[in-house]
Amino acid sequence: MGITNDLYQLKPRIINSGTILRVRKNKEAAFLKEYTIVNQGNDTHVQGIFSNTFIINSEDGKIQRISLFATDRIIDFYEPGIYIAIQSGSKSGFGSDFNEFFTTMATYLEDALFYVLWDDIISRYEIINGTLNFRSTRNFTHWNCLFEEYVVDNYADSKQLLADFYVEKANEMILRHDEIIKEGEDPKERYYDVEDYQELVQQLLNYKSHITPEKLTQLTNWLDAQIYDSICAELVVTASQSIYDENEVYMQGKFEIRINTEKPYAESDIIDPTELLNSMQQDGEYFIFSCCCGVPSCSGWEKGIQVEHFDTTIRWTNLNTWKEWYFEKQRIIDDLACIREEDNVYETFFAKKEIEYIGVGYLWQKE
Repeated sequence: MGITNDLYQLKPRIINSGTILRVRKNKEAAFLKEYTIVNQGNDTHVQGIFSNTFIINSEDGKIQRISLFATDRIIDFYEPGIYIAIQSGSKSGFGSDFNEFFTTMATYLEDALFYVLWDDIISRYEIINGTLNFRSTRNFTHWNCLFEEYVVDNYADSKQLLADFYVEKANEMILRHDEIIKEGEDPKERYYDVEDYQELVQQLLNYKSHITPEKLTQLTNWLDAQIYDSICAELVVTASQSIYDENEVYMQGKFEIRINTEKPYAESDIIDPTELLNSMQQDGEYFIFSCCCGVPSCSGWEKGIQVEHFDTTIRWTNLNTWKEWYFEKQRIIDDLACIREEDNVYETFFAKKEIEYIGVGYLWQKE
């Protein structure tokens, strides 16, 4: 595909994968004498005036971001007017001739700040009072060629700017997610790793005092939903008939686990509570699931579940299939605490009724 130019705008608002600038109201008449566009009533009309540079005459302030490799997006500037859209993702269009063209164009534009990234070069375009200030450096590798690292390093005194940048990054991720899903694919398998979501959550939390509570909750909840698989551990109590005396009935309590609403083991399998509880203490391979006879391999569990602990997360890897799950550690801790409490309640209740209760039993490690 070759190296493409990526655009990021920081002022007057954050825009990823493109730049949208506005012609000053008092300069519109002079601008229209210099650059001819066609007004089609209430329709937004786009006309190219230079390589990767377009004029948009908007009756409602809604502008389509122009990018070759980003999800289509309409950005609302809330005011009608004449806008300049610069396309991201192209392979050309930002050489010395563009700078010369844009120096003249800048005299009509409102103050703005955007960057063009190409390979190891980062070029800064800032418009102040109609004057273009341009700076280019080949030192982009200093920031691992990641624009967010550049922003953090160069705008550490502007917490609001950084907060807005990460909010916009999260908004872009949601759009990209929806696009991949519509194409019938799994975003996590095709594009994103769990670490991508975790890192973005932390970045948002670092600047939470500069993000509205509603927006922060919306974005972190969405990101958490991508990070974690749902897990539900519960105690199921049923009546069972003795194999020795058909007239003898007892109550049986056992674990059940569902991951994303489905059992990760066969209906005839059981959960080994001791292995599960031990797995909550440290990393390792555990036979959490087993055949009902007590021998894991009898039902195909030749290998166990590899359990890894992180700060607030637990990762399970089924070593037989290499299927991975990520869970909130506290959710499992809370479920196990509920099961322990319920097991005690049932044991006490049925003892008073003089009914035998076989709960989690000797496998359960009581505190």
